[in-house]
Amino acid sequence: MKSTRFEVGAEEYAVLSHPLPRWSLPAGLTPAERSVLAAILDGSDRAEVAAVRGVSRHTVDNQLTLVFRKLGVRSREELAVRLVGDVCMGDEAEP
Repeated sequence: MKSTRFEVGAEEYAVLSHPLPRWSLPAGLTPAERSVLAAILDGSDRAEVAAVRGVSRHTVDNQLTLVFRKLGVRSREELAVRLVGDVCMGDEAEP
């Protein structure tokens, strides 16, 4: 856990932060699917992923759909729960 202190006027504040778990990408995905998944997990939206990868948003949507299907999830929320559960339970797939 990390603590950062700062002052605003006469008041002092402390912010505590805890790093997010390091995502371990599941096996069985293509390199393109892994790239899309990694970018999504880092917080990028589909348009940003498409721009960075130099592909259309439609391509990113298709690859994300395939990732969801392969992992048995229907949304980003289910994906996060699945991956966090894997990390917490020690069931990380090898990258």
